[in-house]
Amino acid sequence: MREAIQVSFWKNIWSNLLQFTVIIKNLIAKIIINNFLYLVVATSKINGNKVRLLQSHSLSLVWSLRDTSKLFIIIFIIICISIKLNKFVQNILDRKCLDKKSKRLSKELINLFNFRTDLASERRDIYQKANNLEKIDGIETDEEEIDENIKVERVKITNENGQNAIGKPIGNYITIDIKKLKIAQEEELQKSADTLANELRKVIDAHDKSGEILVVGLGNVYVTPDSLGPKVVNEIEVTRHIINYLPQYVNEGTRMVSAIAPGVLGTTGIETVEILKGIVDNIHPKMVIVIDALASRSIERISSTVQLSDTGIVPGAGVGNTRNELSQKTLGIPVIAIGIPTVVETAVLVNDCLDIFIEKLQDEAKSNNYLNQLKEEDNYEEIKEVLNPRDYNLIVTPKEIDGLIENMKEVVSRGINAAV
Repeated sequence: MREAIQVSFWKNIWSNLLQFTVIIKNLIAKIIINNFLYLVVATSKINGNKVRLLQSHSLSLVWSLRDTSKLFIIIFIIICISIKLNKFVQNILDRKCLDKKSKRLSKELINLFNFRTDLASERRDIYQKANNLEKIDGIETDEEEIDENIKVERVKITNENGQNAIGKPIGNYITIDIKKLKIAQEEELQKSADTLANELRKVIDAHDKSGEILVVGLGNVYVTPDSLGPKVVNEIEVTRHIINYLPQYVNEGTRMVSAIAPGVLGTTGIETVEILKGIVDNIHPKMVIVIDALASRSIERISSTVQLSDTGIVPGAGVGNTRNELSQKTLGIPVIAIGIPTVVETAVLVNDCLDIFIEKLQDEAKSNNYLNQLKEEDNYEEIKEVLNPRDYNLIVTPKEIDGLIENMKEVVSRGINAAV
């Protein structure tokens, strides 16, 4: 594109110069012819003014030629300005082309890897595996093991390199993995909630330590894998109305908390960001906490992982149904997102099952180079290419999703109530 613009630019300059040359040539010819005729006529007259006329028209020719030289000087100045202008335009084009190229490349990379996961840690792993990298510039990672069932991983994106690599905004992403949540008892649920509360409290305090918080539960309450947000909202201890109307019944320093489940576009006809913008503009909270169901690239993470982030959320991004983002850019206040994977694609399921099958074969065969190589490869894209044309690449969820949602609802709601 840039080369085409440069060629067009120089063609215009060359065309203008040719036009100037023709005009100057005609002008010079006209001046010389006119002066020559004047001289001929003047010398042919037999009178006393012959010498005077010769001198006068000779002087006119000199002045005309001097005007022509002025034109040449003007043209020379125009050429110099054009060269400078071209360099200036070229620099601008270089910058714009680089910006567009980098943005285009980042989008192409994101589309190429087709992450189909909302988890920053999974996106990082996919990118590292695809590029044979041990570390990505612009991404910092820290891990902490709470106990044998709970592990915390913190991913921090520090610059545009990290942002472009995994397609997530600059910020903090905290992933809490909870094993055996399906069969977790009260003690395990409370410990998971305490871990979430500790991490959430750090994120909240980094932005505001006492201001009002609006808790938002995204999702469709009538679709079990998507019902986590509204169910959590029902368990939130809201205090805004009590502080406003019955302040004598609350402890001093209690934070104002309000909550809402705005529903989904298909049932309300209104984008979630439009609903929340109206609420934020009227009640003026200092921060929004959004709870939503996510998509994962691993069946092990279904309702057993919690991701915290301080960069907001794009509802539906993980399943290809992207809505308007909820972030500080759109709402004007910090947005903390709490996301829990509840669904995977069929391609993910088949890929994971294939890995499990290969592991079983390896255990039985003890050693097999082909199976080792096959397991190391990510077969997601190949499987997806087979499933997509036949509309078999469905979004699936485990049969125990009801119990998993109930357990995760307890973890998230208790964590939020303790943190705020």
